[in-house]
Amino acid sequence: MFDSGTVGQLSNAPGNLGNLHLLQGELDKAEEMHKKSLEINQRLDRQEGMAADNSNLGEVAKLRGDRRTPREMWTKSLELYRTVGIPQKVSQIQGLLDGLDETPPQSEAKK
Repeated sequence: MFDSGTVGQLSNAPGNLGNLHLLQGELDKAEEMHKKSLEINQRLDRQEGMAADNSNLGEVAKLRGDRRTPREMWTKSLELYRTVGIPQKVSQIQGLLDGLDETPPQSEAKK
């Protein structure tokens, strides 16, 4: 019915919508779309898509003030990007993880 390129493009749609909701500050909708995208990418075994979805879910969690979930999501993302061999993304995600170590919790930052 669809070739692999078309399937890949269609599987990106929920993630793109998630990014739009994220930019608009609609974190619940962003999370919902990124979870849908992750589910689709898992079914299709699209590791690069799974890496992006985990990264985006980590960003949503960070914006909510969660300190544990971003590390978990970004670590998964980092491993997937290493597996598929995208060094620029590996560096980017490693930077996000390193930033978590340098950033005090929001409650401490406001003191």
